[in-house]
Amino acid sequence: MKKAFYTLSMMITILIAVTFMGSEHSEAEELTDIVDENKEWTITFNTFLDPATVNNNTVYVTKNGEIVGDTEVEYKENAATSQVILRNNNSYAEGEYTLHVSNDIKGVNGVSLKERVSMVFKVKEDNKSDYKNMSLSQLKEEKGEYEIVTRRDFHGEHGIVRQSLMGEWYKEFIESGRVDEAPEPTFEYLTGDFIEDYWFTRNYQGNYPKYEVISFEGKAYKDSVLYKPETFNNFELDWGVNQTQIKEWLPTHPEKEDGFFIDVALYSTEFPTYKQKDIHISSLASAAYKVDGTLMMDINGLFENTLVDTQLVDGNLKITHKGKSIQLSTGTTAVNGVEQQLSVEPQLKDIEVGKETKQVLYAPIEDVVCLLGLDSRHSKTFGHYQIANYDLEEIDTTVNEGKKQHILGWD
Repeated sequence: MKKAFYTLSMMITILIAVTFMGSEHSEAEELTDIVDENKEWTITFNTFLDPATVNNNTVYVTKNGEIVGDTEVEYKENAATSQVILRNNNSYAEGEYTLHVSNDIKGVNGVSLKERVSMVFKVKEDNKSDYKNMSLSQLKEEKGEYEIVTRRDFHGEHGIVRQSLMGEWYKEFIESGRVDEAPEPTFEYLTGDFIEDYWFTRNYQGNYPKYEVISFEGKAYKDSVLYKPETFNNFELDWGVNQTQIKEWLPTHPEKEDGFFIDVALYSTEFPTYKQKDIHISSLASAAYKVDGTLMMDINGLFENTLVDTQLVDGNLKITHKGKSIQLSTGTTAVNGVEQQLSVEPQLKDIEVGKETKQVLYAPIEDVVCLLGLDSRHSKTFGHYQIANYDLEEIDTTVNEGKKQHILGWD
């Protein structure tokens, strides 16, 4: 019986398509169906929304006319559509519910939804998730994958790692044979007790920056549900840094639509570029290095996912950004046709990338940032260099006298 209910709930993973005034309207069906008590609703819109109008007052669930509390609303944008995801942080009890989408929701053009949309659904006790007998693929489809992206440079691991919290739960309990002990992998449990009990808090507090979370479910760690500022208390770690310094240094998404924030770990080639609504993982041809104390980077790779355009042709790198045109080569540097003197002359190198050898131009990054009118900050303690096209707050990441400051060999 349980299996039959599970199959039915899989069939009704409903995407409610809705449109706005002045365009063709597709009404949601008024259905009464049986769903899992941890059902996550996804509502798809045919346009981008004003995020300020998407909240628990405009997308919500009621039972017997009363609003169901402790729900979470998330807004996402795709290429041509947007989605609102409604999660209940506590399981739905048995009974009949109504999902509501208010016409107070507005598009980015300020136009309101043409009419309210609602859908009736039921939760039955017999429909409780048989999660202990599901495969990992079934669990991901039914409950979600919950991707967490981390950087690891300890315990033999190096670079950026993508993981599924659902997959980690599956390994911890099902594959290890601890099925009887397995708590249900709800969103609330996986992002709460599971992460804190098994590895997350311990690794972050004790190993940053050798271990850091880049994102969870496509959001910067500091902007995600995983971030709990109270865990970064005024406590000094063994190597001299205070946890509040870590908290202040963590990246967030830019506020402006055209903003970008680059966070390079100087000992690594992979790095994230944060934009207003997404995160891109890029790669340098090789890690940064120093010439006479000056930090050199692969400029072409560095700005790959930004508004800064770079083109390397025959050893000459052309950079254009907001009306500026910069020519870099091993012989000369010019800005809008006027020659400039850099602190260190750019270096052209043949670098093996995969199975290919390609030319890469390295230049003093602080000079390039200055010429482009960008802002940057460098933490010698954390071994990170951050760049943004907006003003960055100065953050003190020095450590107490006598403590080991440069844990990763960078100064």
